[in-house]
Amino acid sequence: MTSKERVLAAADHRVGDRTPITFDAESEIYAALHEHFGTATKEALFDALGCDTWMILPGNFGSLEEDADRDEKRSIWARRLTARAKEGSAIRRRRRSLKSRRPV
Repeated sequence: MTSKERVLAAADHRVGDRTPITFDAESEIYAALHEHFGTATKEALFDALGCDTWMILPGNFGSLEEDADRDEKRSIWARRLTARAKEGSAIRRRRRSLKSRRPV
């Protein structure tokens, strides 16, 4: 089966040769996988992993435009993203769901 046939079968609740898969990870994982598989592009890496789909996200996935000048940003899915620098590593993001915060 091709990836397209596999995904369409799953969407139609039919049994395919296997479950369609996708992949996403932090940039460090992508770098390690590119090195492991000897790939240079995301497309080549996804082929090596046997991925059937690509994640397509809106342009403001990271944060809302009105939060551009704030340290704490909100994603379009109501998640807070706080950038903090840690000595010796890349900037890390801590995510907290707005829904999980209860009024005091």
